[in-house]
Amino acid sequence: MGLIKKALLIAFLAWVLVRIIMINRILRTLGMGIPVFNHNPGPCKLFHVNGSEDIDVLPNGLAIFSSGLHYDMNPSGVDPAMHQFKGILYTFDMNNPEAKPAPLSYENFDDSAFVPHGIDFYIDPKTQEVSLFVVNRGAGQHSIEIFHFDQANMVLKHRKTVVDEKISSPNDVVAVGPDSFYTTNDRYFHNSLLGMVEGFYPLKLSNVVFSDGLHAKSVAEHFGMANGINIDASGKYVFVGSAFAGEVVIFERTDKNDLIERQRINAGVALDNIDVDENGDLWLGVANFGILDYSSNFTKPCPGAVLQVKLSKVEGSKEPFKVDDIREVFANSGTGEFKCVSSALFHRGKLLIGNPFSNLMYCDVVAY
Repeated sequence: MGLIKKALLIAFLAWVLVRIIMINRILRTLGMGIPVFNHNPGPCKLFHVNGSEDIDVLPNGLAIFSSGLHYDMNPSGVDPAMHQFKGILYTFDMNNPEAKPAPLSYENFDDSAFVPHGIDFYIDPKTQEVSLFVVNRGAGQHSIEIFHFDQANMVLKHRKTVVDEKISSPNDVVAVGPDSFYTTNDRYFHNSLLGMVEGFYPLKLSNVVFSDGLHAKSVAEHFGMANGINIDASGKYVFVGSAFAGEVVIFERTDKNDLIERQRINAGVALDNIDVDENGDLWLGVANFGILDYSSNFTKPCPGAVLQVKLSKVEGSKEPFKVDDIREVFANSGTGEFKCVSSALFHRGKLLIGNPFSNLMYCDVVAY
């Protein structure tokens, strides 16, 4: 064998080895081969719905969650039950957890092809008017729907539909103004097989987009599946979950709404949605490799977990936050009625845990 052929062979074998190491790292991040030990932070109860993918809450304790997600992630297809799902936004009163979730009604909005995914409230600081931003993955086109929330009558009054070619595969959304927001594109390829190749290679074609309601621009790129997104109370720092990297990436906003990366928090697990509580701590929904089988067959097990990341601000440092603690608050093997975790919302001693295609769980947080 000539010298050039030997060099090419060595280079090829090195490339294969690097790919194997990277894929193994991603599979470990997704929890493959890692045992899950069930534990709750206190007494919990289930509410039977067709998904509770994302959750947000108002200061008064009224939460809204999205249900009825249709998301094709397995090349073998989806569970047949998913074809019967109807996109619904539910309210849940965290002050009265004995009451069942209640579906919201709409004004000036056709919900026949509505497939809600990520959601976020925006409270106007001047008028206190409440808007709800919703990722809509309906057939035909993906969009961000903006509603005025009439709390007195429990009605969502449609204000605006935002469609842009840069918003190609929206997953989650965080509102920063009456019509402006950041959203994550979780993948480049819509085909489920190509999407798996994109994720496990990894190609890192996922990104974050800013829109003022009229124009959109990419503001952060090269994610291994940009998933959950949220913002701190000051509105200065944006948190983005990189699912396959197992990291929370922290960005600083500029005056022009561009994002400058400031810090990465390695959680070591596949991250879905991100909630920021009143203390500024992060609550992370943790996904698992089992969701691939589960999405095509709802009888399959699908583990999930919830992490709390305690943060404190650091002045005069390159990294704006100090990570005081990362703790697993909840974990479930996914062999019973509750399967997978997509979101976790903590509010004044109470915890809501969401699932992409099935039940909502409520827990009183006693100890963890």
